[in-house]
Amino acid sequence: MPKRCSDPSLRSAAIHWVALGCLVVGGCSIQEAGPLPGSEATGTIRLAIHWPAPGAAARTEGLILSASGAEVSARVIPPRTHTITVSVTGSGIASPISRTVARPLVVPADTSITLDVPPGTARTVSVSAYDVAGELVASKSVTTDVTAGASTDMGVVLSAVDASLQALSPWPKFRGNRANTGLSPSIGAQAPTLKWLYAVPNVRSSPCVSADGTVYVGGSDSNFYAINGATGVLRWTFTTPTSEINSDPAIGRDGTIYIGSSDTSMYAVYQASGTQRWAHATSAAGLIQSGAAIGADGTIYVGAQDGVLYALSGTTGAEQWTFDSGGSYRAIPAIGADGTIYVGSDSNVFYALNPSTGAEVWHFDAGGDIGGSAAIGADGTVYFGSYDANVYALDGTTGAEKWHFTTGGSVYGSPGVGADGTIYIGSLDNNVYAIDSATGTEKWRYTTGGDVDSSPAIGADGTVYIGSDDGKLYALNGATGAARWIYTTGGQIHSSPAIGADGTIYFGSEDDYLRALGP
Repeated sequence: MPKRCSDPSLRSAAIHWVALGCLVVGGCSIQEAGPLPGSEATGTIRLAIHWPAPGAAARTEGLILSASGAEVSARVIPPRTHTITVSVTGSGIASPISRTVARPLVVPADTSITLDVPPGTARTVSVSAYDVAGELVASKSVTTDVTAGASTDMGVVLSAVDASLQALSPWPKFRGNRANTGLSPSIGAQAPTLKWLYAVPNVRSSPCVSADGTVYVGGSDSNFYAINGATGVLRWTFTTPTSEINSDPAIGRDGTIYIGSSDTSMYAVYQASGTQRWAHATSAAGLIQSGAAIGADGTIYVGAQDGVLYALSGTTGAEQWTFDSGGSYRAIPAIGADGTIYVGSDSNVFYALNPSTGAEVWHFDAGGDIGGSAAIGADGTVYFGSYDANVYALDGTTGAEKWHFTTGGSVYGSPGVGADGTIYIGSLDNNVYAIDSATGTEKWRYTTGGDVDSSPAIGADGTVYIGSDDGKLYALNGATGAARWIYTTGGQIHSSPAIGADGTIYFGSEDDYLRALGP
């Protein structure tokens, strides 16, 4: 018989529990484990993962060793986590024994991984969490013995100790991750309920969101703003000697905020105080209109309008290398799983660069300027738009064209990549397009009342959030293209939306306001 949980708070939470093959919806029954067929010669490791709702208190389960093996619990999961892999190594295990589970993207739930492993001493159990782009966000290992008849309580916790502050952020940079997919593990606002608005002049900058919920965005008044994401109250401002900050901020591994400015400098700012950590000047013509990408080692990659892509130390701002494309950079680089840097410029050329040296790996000639950032699919395919009205899909290894899709106008914005691989992108023909990533054929289009050069954010339920020059933010059904809701502002929306851990949508408008639309 199953054991019934007596905790009323868990029953009322309507938790979905998956434990050893027993699925219970709306309760917390756990099927008691019986002997596994053929398991007499092995120990069993059970990984129980709790996926809490945003803001919910984490449960405290532990690692239990018994005659049947070990149970590992991963809790306090970083907000960006999409999948968790558990692997076991040790003496007598020729290759790691591992399993991977995907985070339930629509509702909070619990799930489990069961592994049969040979008994023995010093078994290493490793738990790794990855985001929707396949980027490692947290990991931890424990070493333990698996012996019959023994019982020990231990614990495995994935938390801030095991993850960088960037990994704990629900939206640490433009497009949400290094692959620039725009895909969030959180469900976005289901209705356009205004939580707050804060006056920021002529917002073209796209916001990012830190682990503590602070929203960061630049304005045209030379100020960079840090705003409480829950209340809309200003925390601090950082002022640069220029009239515009149109670039998109990024959050580093240690929480440092990186922001480019039209005064031709890249700044690093302390997250807590907003004081300057370092600044790196480009050239007299090196206005920075795009934001930074951050490599796994903390290197900052940022392009300027002097035609130079800069690789800077995230710690000191020291220049590591430069790459001159001969055309202004308006895009934020995308970073592949192997660290390759992908970026296009106004030279009409798209590049793949070695992250250590800046040397060209390959290039692709498009038919127009490339102002938007690229996105990388799960299979390594690179997608980007061009002013020649085309969306391109290239092999990330060779640069060979897989397909191109022609819209009715120039493509300024950046593509989003849905959980099923669908490509979402806007065009200056007023349309938002959904494109099949395998074939390059149109799935649907949605016509707005103006040019679309905002880039889409994609919620865990597939909803696509994107702004238009008609002053409206659209929430579209990712499968059908039907409008779920529309929110009207008083100005054009070039700022691309960000999705917070609780689903709040943050975006700017040229009516001089940053807004938060609540779930």
